Amino acid sequence: MSDLFSLKGKTAIVTGGSQGIGASTALRLRKAGATVIVGDLNVREDELLAKKTDVSIEEDVSALIEHAVSATGRLDYLVNNAGIHTIYDTLEQATEADLNKCMSVNANGVMFAIKHASRVMQDGGAIVNIASASAVLGVSGLGTYAASKSAVLALTKVAAVERAGRGTRVNSICLDPEQQGSGHTVIE
Repeated sequence: MSDLFSLKGKTAIVTGGSQGIGASTALRLRKAGATVIVGDLNVREDELLAKKTDVSIEEDVSALIEHAVSATGRLDYLVNNAGIHTIYDTLEQATEADLNKCMSVNANGVMFAIKHASRVMQDGGAIVNIASASAVLGVSGLGTYAASKSAVLALTKVAAVERAGRGTRVNSICLDPEQQGSGHTVIE
């Protein structure tokens, strides 16, 4: 029965994989037999299966993808988990900087990863984007975060259509915003 869930011989990238949800995801993929490359701001550069990555910088994301393929010869799975959110009381208190930072990391980072992974990903692979229930619910105090995660939902739909011909599954997971603090960096 365990062979049904075996990922032996497969390679996965988990962005934001050094803590919280990302670290748990990376561990689970490793337990299933996958070689997992973690891309995160909080990794040691001397770790073979990790690469310091700022997902808001396209060049960093491209380098992460290249690192994974160079180290393992393939890419089968991508988990876009890296994310941030801001803390404030209302939309009136949100700043342009809050919105720009959330969009840069949460939306642009997902787009960059899909873009560069799609060029090298094995046919039949899978992409999972960590979104948020706040993208579809009105959650006071999470306006810029909700906007960025709504963009993640849109990117997921587009990527699913574009990758369908290659047999790639592209999905998003909408987590409860109250629980997401365990895996996302908070800007105050």
